[in-house]
Amino acid sequence: MSNKVFNRVCKKCGTKFTSTFNHDHYCSDKCRFYDKTEINPSTPLIEGEHCLDWTASTRMGYGQMGFGTKPNSKRHIEQAHRIAWQLECGPIPEGKGYHGTVVRHKCDRPLCCNINHLELGSQSDNNQDKVKRGTTNKGRSCSNVGERNGQSKLTEADVRFIRSSPDITVRTVMDMFKLSRPSAIAVIERRTWKHI
Repeated sequence: MSNKVFNRVCKKCGTKFTSTFNHDHYCSDKCRFYDKTEINPSTPLIEGEHCLDWTASTRMGYGQMGFGTKPNSKRHIEQAHRIAWQLECGPIPEGKGYHGTVVRHKCDRPLCCNINHLELGSQSDNNQDKVKRGTTNKGRSCSNVGERNGQSKLTEADVRFIRSSPDITVRTVMDMFKLSRPSAIAVIERRTWKHI
C-alpha cells in the first residue's frame, strides 16, 4: 500500500514541495511559523527594529504553536518566542534549575518573536528583569496586589472588617466571603493582604 503524494506550493514563500498530507500549506516549520507573525510599527525600536508580533493562538499572553516532533510523531505545543529562537539560532540549551534556560524578551512584549529582541538566560535573570523594569509576564505593573488582582475575592474593606473582628472564626470568614479554609486562615494570620 503506497501513500499518495500531493504537489503543493508553500503559502508563505511560494516554493513547490511534495507532501503525503493533503492539508500541508507550508514547505517548512519556518514558513509556517513566520506566516503567523507581523511587524508592529507602533512598538519602540529595539536594536533598530520593531517587534515582530505573533498573530495566531495565545496562552497567558504568549504566542503558541505546535512545533517539532516527538518519538510518537506528534507535535508539541511550544511558546512562539522559543520557536523563533530555535528556528534562527538552534536548540535552546537545557540549563540549570527547574525552568532550565529561558528565552527572555528585551522588549518586555510576550507576543514579540523578533530574534533581535530575544536573549537566553536563567529564570533568575528573567525575574531580575521584571523587578528592574517593573513588569510581570503580561506587561502590567507589579502592583497587582489586593483588589487590583483580578482573582481576588476580597476587597480592602473586607480585610479590614475581618481583622478588626477579634472573635471572628475561620468558618465565618469562609462562609461570608466564599473562601477556602487555607485562604481564610492566610487573611486572618496576615500571610496575605500584608499591605493592609
